[in-house]
Amino acid sequence: MEIAIQLKKGMIKGNSVYLQDEDIIKIHNFFEKQCLIEYVGENNPNWSDEKLVFVANRAYEICNEFADNNNEYYAIESALEEWEEKND
Repeated sequence: MEIAIQLKKGMIKGNSVYLQDEDIIKIHNFFEKQCLIEYVGENNPNWSDEKLVFVANRAYEICNEFADNNNEYYAIESALEEWEEKND
């Protein structure tokens, strides 16, 4: 399936972008991961960038490993434990 999106702002105003299902999934996954990085960062402002990115990316992976991927708290805690084991 292909979806056309008419752009209204930006450098290529008025042009259409055609996206396949795979493209939409990649954009969706990127957005979800960025939201998780932002969430973890806002709740842990004293963490280093390296720790923040590791924990958020690993939490995202953990969420996607399970059928019920809505338990972000568990995933973040598990990723934090992995970080601490790795950096002890």
